[in-house]
Amino acid sequence: LLPKPLLLRQYERVLCNAVAEVGVDVNGACTYDHMHGMLTFVPGLGPRKAAALKQSIDRIGGVVASRRDLLARRLMGPVVFTNSVAFLRIRDIDQLSHQLLHPLDDTRLHPDVYHRNNWAVKIAIDALELGDEATGDPEDLGNRALRDVMQDSHNEVQRLFDATKAEWEGLYGPTFDIAGWNPRTDVPAERWRDKVEELDLDTFADMIEQSGLGKWLSHLVMIKWEFRLPFEDPRKPMEPLAGDKLFSLLTGETDMSLC
Repeated sequence: LLPKPLLLRQYERVLCNAVAEVGVDVNGACTYDHMHGMLTFVPGLGPRKAAALKQSIDRIGGVVASRRDLLARRLMGPVVFTNSVAFLRIRDIDQLSHQLLHPLDDTRLHPDVYHRNNWAVKIAIDALELGDEATGDPEDLGNRALRDVMQDSHNEVQRLFDATKAEWEGLYGPTFDIAGWNPRTDVPAERWRDKVEELDLDTFADMIEQSGLGKWLSHLVMIKWEFRLPFEDPRKPMEPLAGDKLFSLLTGETDMSLC
C-alpha cells in the first residue's frame, strides 16, 4: 500500500534506530556475511565507511580485540572513530578467547569516559573503596575494579528481579511479566544496594564542571546504568498488531477521528 521509496526509507530509519539502541558486534559483522549489512546502519558509518572498515579488519586477521585498536591500528580515522565507536561492540568470541577484553568495550559508553578521562574507572575504584592503597599497574587495577563493580551490579539486578518476582507471585500468583520488568523504572532508588548506588555522582559532576570540563552528570548516570545493564535491549518483545492498531496504521483513522 506504500510507495516503495517511502517504505525503504522507513526501513532504513527503523534499522538506524535499532542499531543505535543495541549496537553492532563488530567482529561478528566482519565474520558473518549475514551480519555485515548492519554496519551500514551504525551512526557515523554508512555503506562506504562500513565496507572500508570490514576490509581493514579483514587485512589484520578478521578480528579486533578492543575499541582502542580501531584507532591505534588505523582501521578508521579519528572523526569516524569518535562518531561511531560507542555503537561498535567488542564481544567475546573464540578468536579472542586467549585475550582479556576491556569490560566496557561491550557497553554504550564512549571510550572518552573510560580511556581519555578515566571517569568510569574512578567511579569503579571509589565504589570499591580502593583509594590510594591499591598497588600495581594502573590500567590492570582499573580493569579489575571495573569487572568487580560490574559483577556486583549484575548480582544486584538479579537480586532485585528475584525479590520483585517473589513479591508479585505471592500476591497474584504466577502471572509476573518477566519481559516487561524494567529495573530503571520499576525499582525505586532506595531499594538498590549495589556499591555504585552509594556514590554521590552529583558532587562528582560538580567537581568536573568546576574544573572547566563542562557538564557531565548525564554521562556519569549512564556509567552507573551501563555497569548494571550493559547494552540492555530497551525494546519490548514483538507482539502481533491488534485490529484497531492495524486499521489506524493503514488508514490514519482512530476511534476519535471517526466519531
